[in-house]
Amino acid sequence: MIILEADALLVDGALPQEAKRQLEQHYLPVYLVQRRWFAGKNSRRPAVKITNVFPTSAKDGPILMVFRTEGNTPQSYFMPVGVKQTAD
Repeated sequence: MIILEADALLVDGALPQEAKRQLEQHYLPVYLVQRRWFAGKNSRRPAVKITNVFPTSAKDGPILMVFRTEGNTPQSYFMPVGVKQTAD
């Protein structure tokens, strides 16, 4: 599971643009190619597009995320993403 350090992962039920950009461009592509279950692990670094996020009932808990990898064979994935609260 990816764990991000942030004040909050969702703001008013949505993923802030900067967090979404970091996940799509940095965290998810690197994370995916290291996973045994990722279908495109032997290809180049994937382009990732987050399509949906869902909060869980846990206060400040993880979110559930649906994202798509783009390319010759697009794939959709569902995974939890945790948040570690930053110190004030």
